[in-house]
Amino acid sequence: MGKVDHKEILRTDIYFHKPMTPEEAVLQLEAIDKGFLVFINAETNRMSIIYHRRDGHYALIESRR
Repeated sequence: MGKVDHKEILRTDIYFHKPMTPEEAVLQLEAIDKGFLVFINAETNRMSIIYHRRDGHYALIESRR
C-alpha cells in the first residue's frame, strides 16, 4: 500500500440560519467573499450549498429528504 498523506481538516463557519432564496444566497456569498455558502433554501426548506464555479456561474447543491 502507498503512503497516505494526512491533511488537517479546518472547520469553517459559513452557515446562515435564516432561510433565504438561492438568489439571496448568491448576494450573501458575494458579500462574504468566500468560495461557498451553506444555507436553508426558503423555497424548498432544505439545507443547500451554493458555490461560485470556475466558469463564472453559480452552482446549487441541495440535500435530499
